[in-house]
Amino acid sequence: MTNDDTIALLKREVEDAQGYDSDVLAENRANALDYYFGRMAQTATGVSNIVSHDVADTIHSLMAQSTEMYKGSSIEFDAESEEDEPQAQMESDAIRAQIERNDEWATFDAASFDALLQDNGWIGVEILEEDIVERESYTNIMDEAAVEVMQPTRSNQVIDITDSEQNDDGTVSFTLTRTTTKRKLNIRCIAPDVMLFSPAGDQFNLQELRFVAERRLYTVADLEELGLSAENAASITTVTDDYWPAIVAREAEYSGNTNENQGGKQPATILKETFICYILIDQDDTGKVERRRIHYGGSIIISDEPINYVPYVTGSPLPVPHRIQGQGMYKIMRQVQEGKTHILRQYMENLKVLNKSRVAYVRGNVNTNELQDARVNGAVGCETQGDIWGLPSNNAGPECIMGLDYLDKVRTTRGGASLDMQRGEMQVAGSSAMAAAREYESKEMMAGYYTKNLAHTLLKNTFLLVHKVLREEWTGDLAAKIRGKWITTRPQDWPERESARVTVGMTSGEKAARVQGLNALIAWQTGLIEKGQEGVLTDKSKVYNAAADWIRAADLGPNPEEYIIDPNSDEAKQAAASHAQQQQQQQQAMQQQQQAMMDMQRQIEAMKNETDRWKTEVETQFKYYDANLDAEVEEAKMVGNGVVALNKQRETNAGEG
Repeated sequence: MTNDDTIALLKREVEDAQGYDSDVLAENRANALDYYFGRMAQTATGVSNIVSHDVADTIHSLMAQSTEMYKGSSIEFDAESEEDEPQAQMESDAIRAQIERNDEWATFDAASFDALLQDNGWIGVEILEEDIVERESYTNIMDEAAVEVMQPTRSNQVIDITDSEQNDDGTVSFTLTRTTTKRKLNIRCIAPDVMLFSPAGDQFNLQELRFVAERRLYTVADLEELGLSAENAASITTVTDDYWPAIVAREAEYSGNTNENQGGKQPATILKETFICYILIDQDDTGKVERRRIHYGGSIIISDEPINYVPYVTGSPLPVPHRIQGQGMYKIMRQVQEGKTHILRQYMENLKVLNKSRVAYVRGNVNTNELQDARVNGAVGCETQGDIWGLPSNNAGPECIMGLDYLDKVRTTRGGASLDMQRGEMQVAGSSAMAAAREYESKEMMAGYYTKNLAHTLLKNTFLLVHKVLREEWTGDLAAKIRGKWITTRPQDWPERESARVTVGMTSGEKAARVQGLNALIAWQTGLIEKGQEGVLTDKSKVYNAAADWIRAADLGPNPEEYIIDPNSDEAKQAAASHAQQQQQQQQAMQQQQQAMMDMQRQIEAMKNETDRWKTEVETQFKYYDANLDAEVEEAKMVGNGVVALNKQRETNAGEG
């Protein structure tokens, strides 16, 4: 195919694509914006132009819930085997870290808003490269110093030497240019108005579509930087949005001139309309097609290169099976907004009639100037009493209120809870936690359903696309902070991932119920551990999982590591080893202390036995000496008595003699 053939084919694809020009999808996108901004035609001249903003109110209330549910969601790639589980978990954490580092949650919020309003939200993923050029001049330096300054100071840096000169004294002079390529993962929300795709039939996967394109505006200067000549850049069609209904509807809210975005007044700043197309094409007429990225504007091909994937994802709050295009709040709430707007206008007109009812009067007998005066309680001149009388009018107020209440219930049933949570019955329900919980639960059901659909279509598919883009486009290492620690990985070494599991964040009612259940679970687990059941019915890792879920459910952040330590982390293992060592040392010290006490008890017992033996021996000796002493005393007494008796005998004998 020649360039002209390719351009002709691309233009036919663009003109036939859904969402282009006056296509039905383009008209629906424009109508959705009109209803969101409250631009609804009056039914008759002079009738009240009040508008009910049910589409906008529903979207705002759903966004208040979906934002927190997004941040509370988690996505993990499915592992291919048991050995692959750590790698799959690391890749999941690395991609989430990249999203959080760049605060891409705002991107998901914007895409969700588009989806809720215009049926589908669109996200693009790309790697941006920026060359940072630094120039340095050196004069009269030695070769050793020159070699040192010529070394790269950053990764992805190229050194270029110019104006090099060898001096007579052996020194060198030169100019050094450092070109550092800075890469960045860019996840961007794309306005649905500029996205085009071929009629899909029963296909609902963008990667399988024949044609997907994005309308992209560039200035003439930007196009020249992309490699076009000034003449070719200037020949590309200048932007005009008059033929594009959705873009006109978006810009009309803030600008009376839809062509104000043509750019500056200088030729270099004028905006040109281009299309970046991802098309399955047979350029070589071989009968085989390949996916190519062709960027063109007017009749100029700006770039043409092969690519393995379409770098876009799209999602809807209410996906339609087998279709790319889903449904948003405009289609769901359109009739409600039309009905309430009609009733409100009738109500306002009825109030006018009641406040200034029609009257009949006798011609010539009434001052018509005073009669037609709009002053409140203004006097009207009459000839006689009875010249003016009021005509009967119906008060349609109660019926209008009933109609509005009915449509509010329809809106709540279709759109979810948030719009009605501040009404009187909810304030009464607030006096009972159970009543409030039941009210929230029943009303939040649809809101949670829409958000979960967005998470499964937008969030999940974006994670998969980011993984693919990093694998194919990111060169070198990728650094990410995971669970409080920096890791370095090489995306080019990652295996291909085609499936992931999404755990969607909870609604406020679901969070309250989950927090209550987790409180009971953690108390039960703790009790089991205290009773010695660790490793039998639960363990510390299970308690950590419950506590981590509690932190997320309580809206304390997506990273439990800010508050608690994972028992399976290196930090926890080191602390556990240190704690075990301390316990072992304490146990050894206690054993030594117990041994010392036992030795002391044995010594005391030995001393007691020795004391008892000594006492027994002393007592025996005492008894022995006591017995001997008694015997000696008796013997002494006997000797003494004998001596006394002998002396008496002697005295007697002497007397007789």
